[in-house]
Amino acid sequence: MTMKMSRVKGNENGRYLVCANYVRGHRCIDGNRHFRYEPLEAAILDHVKELNLAETLQASRFDEAHRVLEETIAGLTLQLEELRKKGATAGAGRRR
Repeated sequence: MTMKMSRVKGNENGRYLVCANYVRGHRCIDGNRHFRYEPLEAAILDHVKELNLAETLQASRFDEAHRVLEETIAGLTLQLEELRKKGATAGAGRRR
């Protein structure tokens, strides 16, 4: 779906969703090309009991911090393995 602004005279501020296939010049499979935004928005908000945006954003920040830590751990693990291989190679050379 793509958001469009109405260009109909008398409804200049009307917003509606348009099928993305229709916008690209393709055929709409379901046959519905345009949907008024306000009734759709009202229906969605009526069915959402509680939207805790603060909690959602906090979880997003936590996920990002977790991803960064995982990448750091992976990088340090690779460095540790390389150092162990170098140590094993150097130790084997000294034993001979």
